[in-house]
Amino acid sequence: MARMQSALTVGVVGYGLIGRTHVRALAAVDGAVLTGIVSRHGPVDDEGPAAPAPGVGWFTTQDELHTRCAPDVVAICTPSSLHGDQVRTALEHGAHVLVEKPPASTVAELQELITLAEARDRRLAVVSQSRLHPQLAYLAEAVHGGGFGAPLLGEVRLHWFRDQAYYESAPWRAADRLGGSLPNQGWHAVDLLAWFLGPAVSVTAQAAALAHQVEVEDTTVSTVRFASGALGSIVTTTATPPGEPAELRLFFERGTVRVGDTRIVEWSAPPDLPPPPDLPPRPGLVGGPGDGGSGAADPAAIGADAHRRQWQDLVDAIRSGRRPAVTAADSVPTLALIEAVYRSAETGRAVPPDGGDA
Repeated sequence: MARMQSALTVGVVGYGLIGRTHVRALAAVDGAVLTGIVSRHGPVDDEGPAAPAPGVGWFTTQDELHTRCAPDVVAICTPSSLHGDQVRTALEHGAHVLVEKPPASTVAELQELITLAEARDRRLAVVSQSRLHPQLAYLAEAVHGGGFGAPLLGEVRLHWFRDQAYYESAPWRAADRLGGSLPNQGWHAVDLLAWFLGPAVSVTAQAAALAHQVEVEDTTVSTVRFASGALGSIVTTTATPPGEPAELRLFFERGTVRVGDTRIVEWSAPPDLPPPPDLPPRPGLVGGPGDGGSGAADPAAIGADAHRRQWQDLVDAIRSGRRPAVTAADSVPTLALIEAVYRSAETGRAVPPDGGDA
């Protein structure tokens, strides 16, 4: 008789909006059980689907979580600039890690964390839940298999809205560069662009705070040249009411695909490249959120099902010893591209993601 594996214990560091999303997601994951939450405010009396199960421990520091609870896996759900140090702490305590985007402040820091995870034989995954959507996984297989031919052009349009109160409710969003519209709201769309078109070699960008009293940008406009020869454009903003679902358009030698949020809404390709089986017969944008829920106008509207899918993949990967669907190494090109956007905006020059001269 096969021996049943015990459930992996999970700790969540940070209990804001996204921390609650992880708690909701974990409640539906097979093979994992939430055992501890780190909240600087102490225990929170939540009700409904976000409420942790009775018996979950509450801690005010991450070190206390590791010392008293020793979770197998830790989710990092804190302000972006804290991610690197908290990932390092979790790895040094022997935990596997799922970290919210961006996984680190710089590519150099992320590479150090990847090296540490490998040395400790721990899984380090980054929340990139859009990559696990069945339609987008189907598209990736077709693109990476060469079915669409050479990539020509990619466009990211993220016209979201956040009011001034959003920034004032969590000061890091207004003062920390990683709170800007590109790494905070735009990460997933840029991550998909890099996934489908490959690494960038040159970036030209501008950034500004157009509609908020903040130290960070609320709008970026970038053009990108990819190693494949394809060109791209990226627009991210939180300054455009009422807010629209993010859109990604991809143009190839043999077809065009349009993604609205995390769902394919247009598939134009020859008959030998059939669309995903679950694509509606007459697709059309704009406004149908994907299974993660759209945060175009309200960050609290983001659903938990896409996070559940990534959690299930990570738990299964740890228990079976395989590679997770999305690792920290997969996020390096995305973080490098975002770094290059800021360097170009600051210098007024075209720059490569590797920090050299374009």
